[in-house]
Amino acid sequence: MMSFLMREQSALTDREWQALDQIVVQVARRNLVARRFLSIQGPIGVGVMSYPVDRFRGGETGAISLFGAEEENMVVIESRRMAPLPILYRDFRLDWRELEASRQQGLPFDTTPAAIAASAVAQAEDQVIFSGSDELQQEGLLNVEGRQQVPLGDWGTANGGFNAVVGAVRTLVDHGFRGPFTLAVPPLLFAQLNRVFDNTGVLEIDQVQRLVGGGVYMTVALPQDTAVLVAPGPENMDLLIAQDMITAFLEATAMQQHFRVLEVLGLRIKRPGAVCTLGQV
Repeated sequence: MMSFLMREQSALTDREWQALDQIVVQVARRNLVARRFLSIQGPIGVGVMSYPVDRFRGGETGAISLFGAEEENMVVIESRRMAPLPILYRDFRLDWRELEASRQQGLPFDTTPAAIAASAVAQAEDQVIFSGSDELQQEGLLNVEGRQQVPLGDWGTANGGFNAVVGAVRTLVDHGFRGPFTLAVPPLLFAQLNRVFDNTGVLEIDQVQRLVGGGVYMTVALPQDTAVLVAPGPENMDLLIAQDMITAFLEATAMQQHFRVLEVLGLRIKRPGAVCTLGQV
């Protein structure tokens, strides 16, 4: 195990650490949304503190030639900037008497504090992926410069959400991007998609799912009046992970064991035009 986690300095047994690791992974898998559709690169190591964010141009259409001697519309790096890889974390504490009671009674100890910390880190990850962070120099799907934008429309009316997504899909296709696409929506808009579409007996969300081809996801990381459609292939964007979500030991004070759930990662948007926001001004 990596030395920076300082696990050997804690009072936990290997079995207790295993219980913490299991609950953190379970909660992360259940709560993370953006990871369900983004390509993952890494882990590259927690010591990597910054990464290049490249913008690419060219390559919208492949060339056709008899001999292939011509160089047309070559794919090149248009710009590059270095961005820091932020640490996302939440601390928690385990009570020493709880640990002793579980050992004496032969029962699993309560991993709820670790589960809550993992949930908080998962929410922070989706927040920085969707909304970015000016302070940490992180571009998100909602604020990346060069993204497409279309009106949200009225999702409260019949077929309103479907029609809005049609407009977003058309915009991405017109700019050279191909599906499958992925749609992320806040809870209110997700609920409004769950109604019958045009007296067909089919839910509107099912029609939207067929249209985008890559899934419809609900997330609390989006404002209630904003949705986002992306072409999430690795040629357009990915999630660079230096350290995946894991638990570290911090210290023991006043007989209490202090821990931290942490991860280190950053979103790389290589072609901002592959992002289309709905409803954002």
